Amino acid sequence: MWAVDSPRRVRAIGIARRHAGRRSDAPGPVNLMLGCFERVLYPRVSRAARELIPECAAPAGQGCCGALHAHNGALERGNEMAEELGEALPGTIVTTAGGCAAHLASVLGTERVKELSQWLVERERPPAEPAEGRPRIGLQDSCHLRNALGVWREPRELIARVGEYVELPSAAACCGAAGSYALVRADDSARVLDRHLDEIADADLDIVAVVNPGCYRQLQQGVKRRGLRTRVVHLAELLASAP
Repeated sequence: MWAVDSPRRVRAIGIARRHAGRRSDAPGPVNLMLGCFERVLYPRVSRAARELIPECAAPAGQGCCGALHAHNGALERGNEMAEELGEALPGTIVTTAGGCAAHLASVLGTERVKELSQWLVERERPPAEPAEGRPRIGLQDSCHLRNALGVWREPRELIARVGEYVELPSAAACCGAAGSYALVRADDSARVLDRHLDEIADADLDIVAVVNPGCYRQLQQGVKRRGLRTRVVHLAELLASAP
């Protein structure tokens, strides 16, 4: 929380990563939120999102949205940070993190804040192609995105355009990441994840897509630990790499 409390520190922790933020970018009518830890751990996500939505500006100087604070009990400071980000990124804010989307929307409003799948589905609805011969792809919902914002159909619709969508029985249940829960209660978090890994293995998925960086880290580590062949990718990466 200390690391992301200041926009200057957020920029510093991501300075060596090749995320989509450009120092010269001025805010535009539509702005891509780079996130704080996502820009460090998964910089490919913002680059992929920029490919999908080239009209998005991505100013490198933006700070954290405050979700980390709000989810850990410092709600007042978390709301202040959301307001500060809203001032730095006027207009529509598109985010690739479910937890950030829910927090920002609770402060700035759902008209200003759009999660990536929402933004894409609202603008174009090409039909899904036949699934035969295409990769088998599952999804891990973001708890905040599904339960707080009601966004769950959109990522499934997008996946069905590029692969054979496979609904996992526990896709809508928490994967055990839950922000800092996976760090402070690692054993309990791993037990929550086990059911998901069992289902991924049983479904013999080629890919499981995620829409939140915490879920990304949780599933990526679990799949590696199990030695599963399934790849874990963010929805933005999946769509940007589709033929």
